Amino acid sequence: MKKIRYFALKKYLLLAFLSFTIASIQNANAIIEITDVNQLPWDERFRMGNKETTNGKLLFSLKGGGNLLYVKFNPGWSADGTEAHYHTFHEWGYVLDGDFPLFEFISPNQKKGTLMNMRPGTFMDRPAYSIHGNRADVMEKQIVTPPSTQLLFYESGKTVSLNPENRSYSEEWKSVEEFFSANFQHTSDTNIMEWEEDNELSGVFVKWLSDHTKKGFTAKLRYAPAGWSHPIKNLKSYNESGYRFLYILSGDMNIDIIDDDNNRINTTQAKKDFLITQSPMSIWNWGNNELTKLGVTWLEIQYGKGTTIGSGPIKASIVIE
Repeated sequence: MKKIRYFALKKYLLLAFLSFTIASIQNANAIIEITDVNQLPWDERFRMGNKETTNGKLLFSLKGGGNLLYVKFNPGWSADGTEAHYHTFHEWGYVLDGDFPLFEFISPNQKKGTLMNMRPGTFMDRPAYSIHGNRADVMEKQIVTPPSTQLLFYESGKTVSLNPENRSYSEEWKSVEEFFSANFQHTSDTNIMEWEEDNELSGVFVKWLSDHTKKGFTAKLRYAPAGWSHPIKNLKSYNESGYRFLYILSGDMNIDIIDDDNNRINTTQAKKDFLITQSPMSIWNWGNNELTKLGVTWLEIQYGKGTTIGSGPIKASIVIE
């Protein structure tokens, strides 16, 4: 019996070692991913609404984590179940162009809500159990025009409608202890939100959008002027467990792609509507030369662990000596 147990334990340890080794190899081979969003085809599976009134593209997906969509809401947009609802997960969004009206509710007993006009440059940080929707009785007045294009990131979970006639309706809303409100930042209006010096990147300017560092989520808008380069040449770093996303809003950015042996593979120029994804263990290099020739503005999202808020705090990137 002891001999059988010994071999069983030995087999278990071997499998555990192999699993760890495979995971280590996969992490070691992680590299920066650059996606030209305009080159991706539209996919019916990722539209947000009724057919013909919306289009969508999947930019990122992580099993058990989050999904990033690029969504276009066409004039005359409509959708099933637009009434007040909430999610059991966190989501964020950014309006790239066009206007998008949305009603926000602070209580399930509230009938009309507050109209929020999301415009180009509006950033939304929506916690779980935040009630929102488009009121069916005024949808004719809320038709999206001109078209609105947005980035939408949502984690895994479910949607609960407050409309008894909706298929997503559930009585569980009655047992929710507290509902929360979304955070909206209108970044394009300099009368509302000014640029300030970035305390992490000398010579770069920043607008703080959301800061939940201890819970593992931050969002910033950053701008590097033409010809900017990092003060420390060839500075390389990586994150152990969290993802970082950079979406180029304007200008150009030179990205050095580094392999797991710390060797440069190539340099790619990211432009407007390029998504840069830094997965855990992939190496970010500020390079020896200028980061941008024309100047660059980007939306930067960072997670502490995976792509789910609350999984762990954001830790400082590990610098490669």
